Amino acid sequence: MLTRLVIDKDGYPVGTKGGTQDYSGNGWKFENDTLTLEPAAKTNYDFNSPELNPHGVAVNCPVTVDSNASITNGIFLKEVTGSASALNGVFLNVPNGCENSTKKITVSDNGTITALKTSGDTTTLDSAAKEIYVVGQPTGTLYVTLSSGKVREVQLPLTADLELLLNDPEPEPKPEPKPEPEPKPEPEPETYTLKVVGGSFTTGERDALTSGTVPVDAEAKVALNPDAVPEGMVFDQWAISEESLLGNPNVAYNAESFTIPANAVEKGKTVTVEAQYREATIESEGPGILGTAAIIGTAGAGAAVLGYTGYMIGTELYLNTVLPAGAAIPNNAGELALLLWEAAGTPAPAALLPADAAPVQQALAWAIENQLLAPDASAEDSVSRWEVIRSWNQMKG
Repeated sequence: MLTRLVIDKDGYPVGTKGGTQDYSGNGWKFENDTLTLEPAAKTNYDFNSPELNPHGVAVNCPVTVDSNASITNGIFLKEVTGSASALNGVFLNVPNGCENSTKKITVSDNGTITALKTSGDTTTLDSAAKEIYVVGQPTGTLYVTLSSGKVREVQLPLTADLELLLNDPEPEPKPEPKPEPEPKPEPEPETYTLKVVGGSFTTGERDALTSGTVPVDAEAKVALNPDAVPEGMVFDQWAISEESLLGNPNVAYNAESFTIPANAVEKGKTVTVEAQYREATIESEGPGILGTAAIIGTAGAGAAVLGYTGYMIGTELYLNTVLPAGAAIPNNAGELALLLWEAAGTPAPAALLPADAAPVQQALAWAIENQLLAPDASAEDSVSRWEVIRSWNQMKG
């Protein structure tokens, strides 16, 4: 049978079955729902100690303290009676005789206290308290749960009344960063498009291109590709589609390489420069049909420049002379293949083709086999008039 005082998990002395029956032990008794401390010798009671209060809960019954007893620590939810000098702890009600020696804990903004604990279990109050009292010199940390749900730590003992904040203070607003000025986009460079057939061009430090953009304020150096000159022919001059370059004395149209000056072409334009060739024999025999047509075509623009219009007239006159009567000048590889194939007598290609292969398919296969068209040519590929002249002359041998 237990005789020393121990508080159970409900805050009552062990042996009282949760405060429902009387019980007594060594220096104490529980009668009429009240715990009386009456030791025969001077005794200190620490209601926060694990020996006396293993669950660390608040004492949940009235307590009477005899002359030989002193309370050194604890939480007490009901009335406590005794000498003020013998009481130390946290009290839900002011102990009798201690009205002038207590320190008060309250909550701001009309908040209340809903639970208490020290080092053990939290004790929830039966009804929220507006204030609690600290008497004497209890020690340790008191954890106070507020009606806001916040838990505040209170270091004991208190030297003055204390008000707990119901809520955490509003955080200081973070200063908004000043918006960085958006960088102004670099202006798009002014350019034009240059396409070179039978050669390439360079600008600045860039590699040679056959098609690309050129800054308006930059020079473009055009150079002939010797490997593109058809067999049996030599370079003659450049056909230039841009009117602003016609008659420009700085554009050496009849040299294998020349420079398009800076700021000579407007922004956004497309300039086509195409190498023109003549048969090697024309050089010693005079201009012939094509040469005469070229001169006629450029007479109005100045004797120094071969215009694009002159090129078109000259090649058309030449092709109308050498092609079969009534034959249209081909615009794509399919039309050119049919022209060559029919002029050769529609020979059967060596390649195995479907029985129902269209004439243009047969013509393409035959022309590629005889190296009259590029190996990867397709019917829709565009062809220049010089390519027509070259293929026709090659087929005629």
